[in-house]
Parts: sequence; C-alpha cells; structure tokens
Amino acid sequence: MTEPELLAFLDAHEFVYQRVEHPTLFTCAESEAHRLAVSVVSTKNWNVSLP
Repeated sequence: MTEPELLAFLDAHEFVYQRVEHPTLFTCAESEAHRLAVSVVSTKNWNVSLP
C-alpha cells in the first residue's frame, strides 16, 4: 500500500489522525526527541494516539 492509498483509506473510513513529518530516525531512542506532547502508543513505524 502506498502512502496516498493509506491516507485515502483512513479518510474513507473516517479515521481521525494527525500526520507528522520528522527527520529519518534509525532507532526508537532517536525518536524520543520527536515525540508529540500527547498520549501515544509508539512503535518503530507507527504512533497511535490514545483517547
């Protein structure tokens, strides 16, 4: 699935999301400096906001 296809899927199914761009990160530790100030579940490739 391409990025545009994923975003179209999320929109078509009324997912609420915030897309955030950041520099390329190679480790989870590097990602700490780019975390949002919200409650999220973080994995290597995804951040999922919690209600």
